[in-house]
Amino acid sequence: MFQFIHVETYALKASTKQRPVKPPKDGKAPINPPKVKNKYSAGQIIDEVLREPDAIPHVANPEKPNFILGSEDDLRTLIPRIEAAAASYKNPKDGRKLRSDAHVLLAGVASYPREAAEDNPSNYEKWKAKTVDFLREKYGDKLVSVVEHQDESHPHLHFYCVDFENLNAKMLHDGHRAAAQLPQLSKEAGLAFKGAMREYQNNYYQNVGAQVGLTRIGPGRKRATRQEWNAQKAEAKELAKAYEATSEIVNEATLQAQSIVNETRQERIKLEQERRDFEVEQITFYEKRRELIAAMKKAKEFQAQLHDVEVIQKSRHEMLLKQEKAYQEKLRLTDDIRLRLTDDYLREHGIGLHADMVDVDFTQTNEWLDMCDPTKAQNYGSNDIEFGR
Repeated sequence: MFQFIHVETYALKASTKQRPVKPPKDGKAPINPPKVKNKYSAGQIIDEVLREPDAIPHVANPEKPNFILGSEDDLRTLIPRIEAAAASYKNPKDGRKLRSDAHVLLAGVASYPREAAEDNPSNYEKWKAKTVDFLREKYGDKLVSVVEHQDESHPHLHFYCVDFENLNAKMLHDGHRAAAQLPQLSKEAGLAFKGAMREYQNNYYQNVGAQVGLTRIGPGRKRATRQEWNAQKAEAKELAKAYEATSEIVNEATLQAQSIVNETRQERIKLEQERRDFEVEQITFYEKRRELIAAMKKAKEFQAQLHDVEVIQKSRHEMLLKQEKAYQEKLRLTDDIRLRLTDDYLREHGIGLHADMVDVDFTQTNEWLDMCDPTKAQNYGSNDIEFGR
């Protein structure tokens, strides 16, 4: 029970180059052996996975494929989309159009043992999920479709990748990408190709195979005895259990870490809200402070104006007092003058005053003038005024 995953690149037009078919391992020449092997086109590969009748002579009872990533419409329109992109493509270096035999599609297949899938369906589902995660992690948005088949000897997944920007599928292939750094068809390029694909298998084993109980290499490749092979399978199962136990620990630790992260995030949100509230309060405080300073400034200005008013009022009051004093002084002088004039008049006309009239203030009435007039003396009694005395 070992892992199997394989990737290959294809062009829109099938290659016309022919390669000799490898002889059988037993060294015996087959009857009427084919001398050449033609490579398929990208369209033929898509027809095979879609189970088109003319493309599946090797499938006795074809079944409808199960689309895990993408849809049937996406896959059926994939070749037209690649053709449209190829028609408008120009090499950024020399401006040339894309060659008709340029590899534009990366296709791969990963399979799982039938017996293992039937004995432990949940483990098979786990293998599918981890394989899809592996492909997504590796190819990113260039992974356009993942399709499941159950109508052959082993259940398997087909996957397809396209880079619509530069349309060079070989740069998505680990082996071709490593070999492209070295002289073409050189021994070093071949070794780089093999080393990159070996690393590809190792990565798949670490991320998928070892976690579902699959061995890295089958018994035939390592020439192991049946006992050794059984021991390796048992070891793979134990390794898968260890991975599962570790995964549970990791999941629990992840949940705890996530809980801590969530609590930290909530605390950070709370602190952030408190910081914002504080900033609002600080802004409000400074606004109130500015308003208070402005009010104090206005109060000082008003106080200064009030002081000026008080000074003016005090000045006016002092002026009024002076005016009042001057008026009283004038009034006193006027009274003195009036008294002197009255005395002088009486003496000039020889008019005497009774003793009870000494204290009379003649400045307060005009009747004294009538009494002092000889022509009006008859209106008053003789006891009131004496003439000629």
